[in-house]
Amino acid sequence: MKKHRLHYHLALPVTAIIVVLLLVNIALSSSLQRKQAEDTMRDQAYILSQNMSAIWDFISVNQSRINYDRDGVYNQKGLYCSKAGLSVGALFSKRTDYVISYAALNPRSEQNRADGFETEALAAFANDPSIEEYTAFGEMQGEEGRYFRYAAPLRMDDTCESCHGGVAGEIDETGYPKEGFVDGDLVGIISIATPTRQFEQNYFDNALLQGVFLVVLSAGCILASYWFIQKYVSKPLGRLERAIERYGTDQSYEQLNADAIGAKGEINSLVSFFNDASKKLEAVHLGLESEVSRRTLDLESANMLLVSQAEELEALNGRLKADNRYKSHYFTMMSHELKTPLTAIIAYANILREANASGDDLDADAIEAIACNSRDLLRLIENILESAKLEAGRASLEMQVVDTDEVFYHLESSLASLAAERNLTLSFFRSKQMPLFLADSIKLSHILENLISNAIKHTPGNGCVVIEAYHHKKDETIRFRVIDNGTGIPEEEQRTIFEEFVQASDHMDKPTSGSGLGLALAKEYAELHGGSIHVKSTVGEGSFFTVILPYIAVVSEEEGEGDA
Repeated sequence: MKKHRLHYHLALPVTAIIVVLLLVNIALSSSLQRKQAEDTMRDQAYILSQNMSAIWDFISVNQSRINYDRDGVYNQKGLYCSKAGLSVGALFSKRTDYVISYAALNPRSEQNRADGFETEALAAFANDPSIEEYTAFGEMQGEEGRYFRYAAPLRMDDTCESCHGGVAGEIDETGYPKEGFVDGDLVGIISIATPTRQFEQNYFDNALLQGVFLVVLSAGCILASYWFIQKYVSKPLGRLERAIERYGTDQSYEQLNADAIGAKGEINSLVSFFNDASKKLEAVHLGLESEVSRRTLDLESANMLLVSQAEELEALNGRLKADNRYKSHYFTMMSHELKTPLTAIIAYANILREANASGDDLDADAIEAIACNSRDLLRLIENILESAKLEAGRASLEMQVVDTDEVFYHLESSLASLAAERNLTLSFFRSKQMPLFLADSIKLSHILENLISNAIKHTPGNGCVVIEAYHHKKDETIRFRVIDNGTGIPEEEQRTIFEEFVQASDHMDKPTSGSGLGLALAKEYAELHGGSIHVKSTVGEGSFFTVILPYIAVVSEEEGEGDA
């Protein structure tokens, strides 16, 4: 496996920083060089414009001397300021790379016709008389390469009065109609074009020189950084790394010599720290070996203790299972023993009720009390039996076709007397689209009977208990709702009422009785179907229990044969 090349990781960033700084310097130098070149070309153009303006003014001032002979006779020589300026500019342009000309918007000669740049300059000078120069970079028609264009304004003064002032349209002494300019009006411009190729060549040569210098300096920085880091950092750290690697192989706690490995500065301090750590590690290692031996003995003792405790726990678990089986057997036996005489009591109560159909009201009330309490006790015993079955894991579903009307009929028959005793209204409703479905009808009746009897017990007189059934097509479930306007269940108790032997607190004047098994069994039966029970309740307003069972459609024999 290749070692980490620290000298590369250190030399390259240093070189990169230097290269970035040099590139920034080149960019700034280039920008400065361009600015200096532009300033130089502007200064040259300004001097040339002033020189041409001086020639123009000289000819204009000496116009009378030129056109009058020594006898004082006027004789137009045809040498005026415009012609002299154009001639000097043409001669200068012919002998150099510079292009000097005069331009106006409405020139007297086509030679003075303004091009695009000169038109822009004339417009700028006309719009703002305070502007003294106008510059731009561009190309010239008929010329190769780029040029620096410079323009300076020519304005009307008293020396130009004879040719350009006075009445507009009047023929001046040169034979051209006058423009009618007044003092300060823009007459035209001096246009100077300076070629930029020499400046661009100088810029390219300077950039090339700086590029070569950048490459040489970068290579030098990389080599120098590589050599110094290799000698004073990488080699000492490499020896230190190899010494650390030997710790993991032969556990050799050696001491390094800083001078021998060429360690300087911080590396020297690191070697000293390594040597100190090596001594401490050796001492720790020796102590650790003895500690491991001691802990091994302790661990063996602890394992033996755990084995012993596991055997005791297994024996205890066996006794608990036996006790649990005995408890379940005891509850089942006692429930059966209680159920037999209780069934006889209910039967005799029914016989007495029929025999006393037209007898004493006091006897009728006593018979009814015996019947009601017997039914309550029978329901309690049945709950205990079912709870024992569930706990023993013997509860199973006997799926059969369920007709909601039939379930409601049996519930109303068994619970109507309990509701009437408490002066409550008991109402059953089902949706018109309620289908037949598959479920354990006995366990479903047990669920609803527990919920309804609970609602009756916790609803004061003149209240109502409503039972609804409908098919929820969105999630394909059968839903039963038991709604009452009774005392309600506090929010903190709603999470525990479905546990065994737990009853919700009652806010009625008379406390209600019960074992606390009814809701627990209802929840177990619903979950055995693959469903659930939910409750919403507000103290003083009532409770809302919802039983949700998966909808299993009834398949007729004809449909089954057709599917086959």
